[in-house]
Amino acid sequence: MERLSIGEVVRRLGATGTVTASGKPYWDRSTVWGLLQNPAYMGRAAFGKTQARDRLPRIRAQRHSAEVPRKGYSTVRTDPSQWVEISVPAIVSEGLFQSVQEQLAENRKSARQHGHGAVYLLQGLTVCGHCHYAYYGKKVSKAAAKGQRRNYAYYRCIGTDAYRFGGERVCDNQQIRTDRLDELVWQQVIELLAHPGRLKSEYERQVAAHR
Repeated sequence: MERLSIGEVVRRLGATGTVTASGKPYWDRSTVWGLLQNPAYMGRAAFGKTQARDRLPRIRAQRHSAEVPRKGYSTVRTDPSQWVEISVPAIVSEGLFQSVQEQLAENRKSARQHGHGAVYLLQGLTVCGHCHYAYYGKKVSKAAAKGQRRNYAYYRCIGTDAYRFGGERVCDNQQIRTDRLDELVWQQVIELLAHPGRLKSEYERQVAAHR
């Protein structure tokens, strides 16, 4: 059995022209991750894995979401002890499914061992106002640098990467220099810390919203 990362699985699905259940020509890693962890494929589906509750406030916008949410509720995961298992026809053996879970755990462990933390201050924390995908840090390429040394990089929206979406980008927002955005945000943090009353008010607002 080949031991592949989810990224490699996504690349191979794209290379073979395999479409998703909805007909999309590209696969999200989260979709593949969900498929690999779904016990229904080994014949054990479950009912009641999620439940609806009063809408929870979001810290960041959902990808491709509207400014006004269509649903007035939030869906949350329930404890596995509350699930009701249902027998369904198995597509893969239980042994193969468990091997996949072991590989996913090994991939997570390897990623932690090789990770060096966030290279860029706001990587993953800055969200595109157009498509709501996160911005990530990207070094200046040698071609773009034109032989000059660059002490900065760029924050780039994931939605502008065409290769992630079957060759067609879903966003046209421009990238922004890391040093300029970092400085702007850091100055705002300093300003906020200089006024602890504003922090207290925001904390109380969040507590009231969760209640």
